[in-house]
Amino acid sequence: MTRYLLLLAMLFVLASCKTMRPISNLEIGPTASRYLEISSLHSGIASSNLLRVGLSGFNTSIQNREVRYRFAWLDNSHFEIPGLSSRWQYTTLQAKESFSFEMIAPTPSASHYKVYLFDVK
Repeated sequence: MTRYLLLLAMLFVLASCKTMRPISNLEIGPTASRYLEISSLHSGIASSNLLRVGLSGFNTSIQNREVRYRFAWLDNSHFEIPGLSSRWQYTTLQAKESFSFEMIAPTPSASHYKVYLFDVK
């Protein structure tokens, strides 16, 4: 019985190591979430008082993966600010390689953001 409890406890610890806490400003598609590990999502203020956002991660897949991503810029009321900087971007993530994306808001009225990261397929 003691061995069973010890084994169960070890499995619980191992399972919790892989668990990532959700990031509210980030939405990852169901397929992409299987092979992407996000290491950081950070923001700051760039010149001209513009919001600057960066995303870093790692492609855990043994294959190159095609992904699409976009930065949605939101005003104080959390309404999206339309513009070219919010369009979908497409890129290929190299197998077992780190990646990073960075974008600067198009206007000082952008006070919040959301990042979307999905598989192309």
